[in-house]
Amino acid sequence: VIGVNTALLSPSGAFAGVGFALPIDLVRSVVKQLLDEGKVQRAVLGAVLAPDRTARMLGIDAGLLVLQVVPGSPAAEAGLRPTLRDEFGRPVLGDIILGANGSRVTQNSDFYRVVNKLGVGDNVNLEVLRKNTRESLSVTMASSRAIEKKIHDARVSLLQREQMEMEMEIPFDNQEE
Repeated sequence: VIGVNTALLSPSGAFAGVGFALPIDLVRSVVKQLLDEGKVQRAVLGAVLAPDRTARMLGIDAGLLVLQVVPGSPAAEAGLRPTLRDEFGRPVLGDIILGANGSRVTQNSDFYRVVNKLGVGDNVNLEVLRKNTRESLSVTMASSRAIEKKIHDARVSLLQREQMEMEMEIPFDNQEE
């Protein structure tokens, strides 16, 4: 078994089309946790990473740009630095994650492949680029339930900031021709 089917996209409505499945390693992990503890706990870092496309547009060809670090999260405690803006509104790039537990990461999926194997309390060793200097950070993964609200608030804050920035970039032209 390599996966468990979860959905089928069928343009005709028949039982033919594109199937979607969960990887068997994820299913085994979830089933084990449910049997052992009666619930599933996901381990999290507490950082919001830039989408791959955004990082490439900013000239980051290798690694993952840290956009936000959730206050009080494992990422914050380890000293991971977020992307900020200077007094003129220009972005000041945060840490760029180059590797996790010895594996090179060039896109978000590489990173999640490493950290999704970790449990609550496990350490992940990150290699980061900070202002042209490589540094190593050790982060102890926490339960998603423990910092769930903080992560939600950080994502909402980021979305609100992006929305405001988009509105500021739209030229306001109220002239009739």
